[in-house]
Amino acid sequence: MQKFLPIDSRTSGREGKPHLFCGLLFCGDCMEPMTRRVNRYKGAEKVSFICPTRNSGLGCTRHTIPEDELRRAVLKGLQSQAALFLDESRVLSRIEGMEMDFGELSRYDQEIARLRGEEQKYLALRSGLYEDMKAGIITQEDFYSFRGIYEEQYARIQDAIGKQEEMVRALFKAGVASGIRLERFREALELTELNRDVLVAFVDRILVYEDKRICLELKNRELYSKVMMLAGYMERREAEAARAGKPAHF
Repeated sequence: MQKFLPIDSRTSGREGKPHLFCGLLFCGDCMEPMTRRVNRYKGAEKVSFICPTRNSGLGCTRHTIPEDELRRAVLKGLQSQAALFLDESRVLSRIEGMEMDFGELSRYDQEIARLRGEEQKYLALRSGLYEDMKAGIITQEDFYSFRGIYEEQYARIQDAIGKQEEMVRALFKAGVASGIRLERFREALELTELNRDVLVAFVDRILVYEDKRICLELKNRELYSKVMMLAGYMERREAEAARAGKPAHF
């Protein structure tokens, strides 16, 4: 499920409005919210953001980044993500409603494959408990305690796998366009300047690192990653079918 962070809407400045990045900007190293600083000198105003942890003596650095530089980088990153996603969505429009082999797809999907690995790990741990108790490695009390833990983890992972697979099925059944507001991505491509509404609609967090690398964490990124995975899967299958001189079947 998508995790939504609370948006800090505290006001900033004389206008009584939240600044552009309010509640969205975090230090990429210590994960603390970054602080907006306004320096005025001889009538000129320079705005930048810093990590406040350095001032608290907790070891991080200032990570100083000017606001205009941050605006340009975030806009460019958002437009790049929008362009990539729209391109992949066009690929997926050809496979809406098709049948597919979920066994093969689940092995291709990295998150489902990772969860399957976790599932097998807890199965193995649970199956080995009785032998460990017989061998005296663990007590009977430990046996029941560990078995309960492993069974709980196994059930949690099975639930997570089901949700991942359902997300993929929903994209095939209803289509990408019906599950995601693609028009918002088209709007992002046409932007010439960032605004607060666009950021809040698209962005979960913006992380700024010491070397000024900027990472955008988009809302619904789990859903977006599934779209990218499905497009890659389709392209791979079509390429394999083309090499074999056969139509691609899903």
